[in-house]
Amino acid sequence: MTPIYFLQRLQEKRIGTGYTELAIGVQQAKDLQLAIPTSEIYAILSEKLSNLKSVGRLEYDQGNGFIFIRTKPTIRSLGEDVRIQITEVDSNFSNIYISSKPLVSTTLFDYGKNAENLRLFSSAIREAEKSYLESRI
Repeated sequence: MTPIYFLQRLQEKRIGTGYTELAIGVQQAKDLQLAIPTSEIYAILSEKLSNLKSVGRLEYDQGNGFIFIRTKPTIRSLGEDVRIQITEVDSNFSNIYISSKPLVSTTLFDYGKNAENLRLFSSAIREAEKSYLESRI
């Protein structure tokens, strides 16, 4: 029995289903919908994301709707690649897709680092959205 299959079966027995919000495996992903227009989102997020202490390198590709982040190495990992994809829902809303995966593609255990990245970047994005909405009132 392969280790991943074994972990999936164990999880199914513990929670009664094969699906959880955070998938089994090292790559993690999450969708968010923001009340920020796509035209303003890069300026709003750039300040908030660049101030996070775990961010090592930050690149923007506004033409294709991406933000690329490389996290700094820690004791638990050599770093992760975080990709934020931004798509326009309408003139006032944007959809954000965040994914995090280890730099080393052969990583089998990430000790929760990628799930932690999703929580960190999601909360930073939500704080930026909150600040933006408060400034508009």
